[in-house]
Amino acid sequence: MKLSLTRAQLLQQWRLRAFPEPMNDGNAVSTIDGIDMDAWLEAAMSDWYRNLLHSAPVGLLYPYDYAQQLLPRLASGGAVVIGLPDSTVRLVSLRLCGWNADAEIVTDTQLPLAARQLCPFTRAGIDAPVAVWSPGSRTAMLYPTTGILEMEKAEIIVDSPDIFRLDSAAFASISPIPL
Repeated sequence: MKLSLTRAQLLQQWRLRAFPEPMNDGNAVSTIDGIDMDAWLEAAMSDWYRNLLHSAPVGLLYPYDYAQQLLPRLASGGAVVIGLPDSTVRLVSLRLCGWNADAEIVTDTQLPLAARQLCPFTRAGIDAPVAVWSPGSRTAMLYPTTGILEMEKAEIIVDSPDIFRLDSAAFASISPIPL
């Protein structure tokens, strides 16, 4: 199930999984040593979520479709350029109107497939388009250009400080913290 959670909601889910409820044997345990468990747990949760965004299989994430927000434009050299949100972590799928398939996303500009897009004779076509994007960059180059400069699909993983988007299956990767 795809979820959009606030920080408090994700922290609640983390507490459920990171701290399994101990069996009640009639003893009460309390600490007075000043450890801020909420701050510690929130830091661990943030690290887990950032790692999830950058390296988890896309099926554990919840990409957002930015197609309506992105404005493709022609660039010199025969590419279509799209500006991406500042918080972009990963591109999942891109498709311009008129393409017959989603673009293959190339994140290493040194690969031969990326270099082939610079030449009009070796450039990708509408049946196997290519998007060249360097992680951390605010733009992606799409090949080939088409008559209609409009995004049909643009699924992107973003790192938002307020909304945590993931699939509920990702919770299985939370390891219980030994008490």
